[in-house]
Amino acid sequence: ADLRMDAVTVATAALYFQRFFLVERKGSFDATRVAMACLWLAAKVREGSPRLRDVVNAFLALSDNAEEAKALPMEAYWVLRDEVVLLEQAVLRAMAFDTEPTQAYAHLTELAWLLDCGSA
Repeated sequence: ADLRMDAVTVATAALYFQRFFLVERKGSFDATRVAMACLWLAAKVREGSPRLRDVVNAFLALSDNAEEAKALPMEAYWVLRDEVVLLEQAVLRAMAFDTEPTQAYAHLTELAWLLDCGSA
């Protein structure tokens, strides 16, 4: 379930997630699926793009029903993949296509460095 993403990419995804839910109502979207979309978008923006399948697998491995996730049928994956792509578009629209991360993540990066969570 390790995507080997640096702290800045993860912090950028967290920033996208926060910006999305500042615009949209929390109950209108599945937060886990939005988090998948935000992480995938942040990875693409930071030019460390993992495959969408890897992002989905990582989230499913960390979910409550990780055993079911191991045997996810291809049709179910395609439905989930299409949903994440649509949510990525919704995140972009909610942020007015402004994907340039601000320096708001600088404190998260410093905290990750202090906690020795990996290189920033």
